[in-house]
Amino acid sequence: MSESLTPTMRQKGLRLKDIFTEVEHQEKLDLQRKGQLRLFHMAMHSNHFFTGNLQGILYHNLARYVFSRAQLEDFKNNDELDVAIAEAMRIMRENGGAEAEGTGSAMSEILVYAFLEEMLNARKILSRAEVYNDLSKFKSECKGIHLLPPDEGADRLHYQLVFGASKIIGELEDAINYAFETIQKIDRHEDREIIMLQKTALDRMVNDAEGQFLKSIILPEPEGLTEYDTSYGVFLGYSLGLKKDRGEEFPQLAKSKMEYDLKRWAPYIVQKIKENNLENHSFYFYLVPFDDAEADSRQIMDNVLKGGVIA
Repeated sequence: MSESLTPTMRQKGLRLKDIFTEVEHQEKLDLQRKGQLRLFHMAMHSNHFFTGNLQGILYHNLARYVFSRAQLEDFKNNDELDVAIAEAMRIMRENGGAEAEGTGSAMSEILVYAFLEEMLNARKILSRAEVYNDLSKFKSECKGIHLLPPDEGADRLHYQLVFGASKIIGELEDAINYAFETIQKIDRHEDREIIMLQKTALDRMVNDAEGQFLKSIILPEPEGLTEYDTSYGVFLGYSLGLKKDRGEEFPQLAKSKMEYDLKRWAPYIVQKIKENNLENHSFYFYLVPFDDAEADSRQIMDNVLKGGVIA
């Protein structure tokens, strides 16, 4: 039996790790459970963040995000992989496009999928697009569900079901607050999210080995050998808020501003976790600044969904 799920993100060509630079910092969540608090930025050209490569990555992974493993296998078996991206674009446009948050079409929703898969190595079980398009009867609040394997060398097989939350908005404080509103809803209805997984996830796997592996984790068995916890993966996009007329000083000022943002808002994230009694969960935060978070998000996804990307 397989001991993990295969990745769904594209493994060739540009990947997130090629276009995002991680900002080193000393801030920690300092909670009972392990977690991550990571800040990334795109390349800066003429005092602006360059988004062209990000658009290319989003375009190439649209079908992998929108469709289940089983659906993608059908495209492959029917020799229709060339139309999978076009079909994914059509679905996302019909769902309302870049501004229709909650439908799986917003950039924050595809980016939380991408960061959890590539930066955390937590493989997709369900994306927000799948939940919205195929599983709406379950009224799920999450922006996706991923599976994180135990640490290498761990004494026991202890997996994590990682529920996604995300927001892209101008102020980082607002992004944090919006994300925790989603997290609170997931926490209140966690049983509903788990039932959705148990009733649907196995049908969305490609092969029996991965299906049996997932079954061994999410379906209760009298003598089950594995355990799982529930945790949260959070993508937050915000506007950096620096004037562009700072000449050659801008890159260093931008880095200093990012470090300041994390130092200022890390305690607030911890406060939100504690005041909502969520300390028994692991949290994985991924923060990315933009020039103008909301306008950039709309423009990027508009370009992607119209096919106006240099792939």
